[in-house]
Amino acid sequence: MKFEQYQAENSIPWLNEVLVLFTVALQLCQQLKDKINVFAQYKDFIVSPNLSTPSAT
Repeated sequence: MKFEQYQAENSIPWLNEVLVLFTVALQLCQQLKDKINVFAQYKDFIVSPNLSTPSAT
C-alpha cells in the first residue's frame, strides 16, 4: 500500500514580527524580574519621601 504525500509551503508575513515582539517582551519581563530581585535583597530598604524633593529649609 502506497500513500501519496503532498507538501505545501506558505509564508505568514506577520509571524516574524510577532516572534520579535514576544522576544522583546520576554527580555523586558526578565529585566523587570532582575530589578525586583535586587530590591528584594534589601528587605529593610526604606524610601524617604524627602529624598526626591528639595527641602524648604
